[in-house]
Amino acid sequence: MIFVFLLFLYLLSPFFFPIFWAAVISSIFSPFYKLLNRKLHNPSAAAAVVFLVVSVIIILPGSFIGRLLLGESMRMYESIDAGGGNIEDIVKGITGAVKNNVYVARLHIDEQFWTEKFSEIARTISNYIFINLKDLTQNTFIFFVQFSVMLYTLFYFIRDGEKFLGKAVRVFSLGQEREKVLYERFVAAARATLKVTLIIGGIQGTLGGLLFWLTGIEGPLMWGVVMIFTAIVPVVGCSIIWGPAGVIMMITGHF
Repeated sequence: MIFVFLLFLYLLSPFFFPIFWAAVISSIFSPFYKLLNRKLHNPSAAAAVVFLVVSVIIILPGSFIGRLLLGESMRMYESIDAGGGNIEDIVKGITGAVKNNVYVARLHIDEQFWTEKFSEIARTISNYIFINLKDLTQNTFIFFVQFSVMLYTLFYFIRDGEKFLGKAVRVFSLGQEREKVLYERFVAAARATLKVTLIIGGIQGTLGGLLFWLTGIEGPLMWGVVMIFTAIVPVVGCSIIWGPAGVIMMITGHF
């Protein structure tokens, strides 16, 4: 029995995070499901309505943003393509602006040296992206498989979440009161984390992306999405993205 149980966990290990997030999302929408179920008196129908609402909330914005991100990523890849021929011109323009800056002129920057170095770095990044396109395709396929597993398990977590929780309480011998407190604390922590990520991170990422777009920085949508996720990083937050961008703009004279 123990061996079969461990083997079962091993088989589920690639799908741990999709199942985990299905459980988190179902716990967050549990009050909405209970409200619908009291009116419809049909657990499957109420779960289907909640499932459709969650799917629309996740899929529509995700597919729209994903399509835009893919387009921006391809444009950025083409701009640093090793065969594009414009890398050196861009680097020379940047180093020339830095060299002509009053405050940076005292550093005596070697324009030729930095042009060669930055061109080499840009070509290395471009070649790395090109080599890893196959891995990117495979990871995209794996993501869709895991996302499908998450949606599949989400419906049953919404409908039968109380039953699963009751069975888990009977399996673990901590006592129902303690396990109830642990579950409530877990749900509260998950909700707080998602609120910070989606609300605060969303506001900061949106403002950062708009600022990048207004100042003409390439790939504003991509950097905005990155800032949404880096907003939850302690201390630095999304400043790890806009800070270097601001420094580069200042030393190139774009105050």
